[in-house]
Amino acid sequence: MKICSACSTENDDTRVFCSNCAKRLPPAISASKPALPASASDSVGTSAPQIFSHQTKKPAAKLRQAGTPFSTILFRFLFLIALGALGLGIYLAIQPPSSSLPNSAPAASSEEIAQTLTFLRTASKSSGGAWQMDANGINRFLAATVQLRTRDNPLGVKIQFKRCYTALNDGRLDFIMQVAVYDRPLDFRIALAPDSQNGKLSIRVVNAAIGQLPIPGPVAQFLLPLWSPCFDSLSSALELFQGAKSAEVTSKRIVVRWPETSSR
Repeated sequence: MKICSACSTENDDTRVFCSNCAKRLPPAISASKPALPASASDSVGTSAPQIFSHQTKKPAAKLRQAGTPFSTILFRFLFLIALGALGLGIYLAIQPPSSSLPNSAPAASSEEIAQTLTFLRTASKSSGGAWQMDANGINRFLAATVQLRTRDNPLGVKIQFKRCYTALNDGRLDFIMQVAVYDRPLDFRIALAPDSQNGKLSIRVVNAAIGQLPIPGPVAQFLLPLWSPCFDSLSSALELFQGAKSAEVTSKRIVVRWPETSSR
């Protein structure tokens, strides 16, 4: 609004003369920012010092730490699996065998041992000879022949030998060595199957087990030295099987046969 300086009448901003007294009205005052005094405006940039605001750019704060590498997570996962497998393996190894095994057989007398070796020796030297024995006779022979003592080991583990015995199955013979580790029995079993190729008898390792912990055949091959003390005790008898052509194993007995000719 324009106010007349003569009669104080309020006029519209667009009027040039007062609507009451016709006196010329002053120009309208702009509503924009008032202009600085000349002295003040002249001083800006000449005598007034310029003030600069220096802001140091700070690095952005890390919102989160770097994530765990995948290789570390994988290593921890595999370590937990290995630890669990080790615990399960130890638990199964100390369990008694799942299959029914024969009880301890009384040791055969010296006369029985001599008779067995005589029959075996005669069969191995005869043309088309055959020899057979049931599981009880084999175990009696083993009880009298295999006598092992506890041996010291670098780990200081107390291992005491108990016995060696067999369990006959259709097509295979389970040879078991029982020991006691700190008075806890452990059964080491290896399954052997006769294999006849080109008229010559050979023995194939089927599988093995420690307690109820199964061991596949390819790995069981490397465990044969565990039974070497038992086999060494039977070396004189096992030598008589050299040159046999075949062997048949059933749940009742084992039958070994030699070739028809004597030109071996």
